[in-house]
Amino acid sequence: MNEQELTDLFARLGARNPAGWARSQIREGMPQLVRFVFLRQAWKLIVASGDTKWIEQQLQVSAHEPLGAIASALTRLLAQDVQKEDLTTVVKVMQCRLLFSLCCC
Repeated sequence: MNEQELTDLFARLGARNPAGWARSQIREGMPQLVRFVFLRQAWKLIVASGDTKWIEQQLQVSAHEPLGAIASALTRLLAQDVQKEDLTTVVKVMQCRLLFSLCCC
């Protein structure tokens, strides 16, 4: 795939700077297409600001499931009048930090 075809593909995928991504892959030999697709999908999985629906979903997790301790921890936090929006902020920031650490450090 040449640089223009790669630029077009990045553009179709919604990259902000498709030419820059393509140029880096072609000229620097970096697998930027794979990186971009991973980052785009990972970002979609980060909880949205103000979205508290994830809390109700996690409250349904059985204690016997892997990572099942989340339901009891959330129940205790909510019983202490911790706001769902504050929980969402904490989770979103931690998810963003994890993603940054995986991809940039």
